[in-house]
Amino acid sequence: MNIRSAVLKLLTDFPIDLEQYDRREQLKKSGLGKVIMFLSKSDEETTANRKLAKELVDKWSRPIFNKSTRFEDMRRYDDERAPYRRPQMKKPSSSSSGMESRDDDLDADFSQRRSGQKQCKASCF
Repeated sequence: MNIRSAVLKLLTDFPIDLEQYDRREQLKKSGLGKVIMFLSKSDEETTANRKLAKELVDKWSRPIFNKSTRFEDMRRYDDERAPYRRPQMKKPSSSSSGMESRDDDLDADFSQRRSGQKQCKASCF
């Protein structure tokens, strides 16, 4: 655990220029990001190490994936996505008058069937 703590602290303090394309590609290919991500989520890791690893993931992932830390940019991204959202479905109205007419229709249909059954019994024999 002490070795991992030391490595995480070194990586936190180590100046990696992620603005340069070559450096970003080297970091991607090294697999170091995957290891740091694993440490940030591991239950077997100390809380302090998980926190350091999470900070590194946050620090490195934004430049690598071209994500901004500015709230204004996130809002602009949401505004651009807005036309692609599905329109919300209207909820069916739960007015009692609509339900009453349905009940009446069912009662009428049921009474018609009953009277039809009586007629069939009388005329079928």
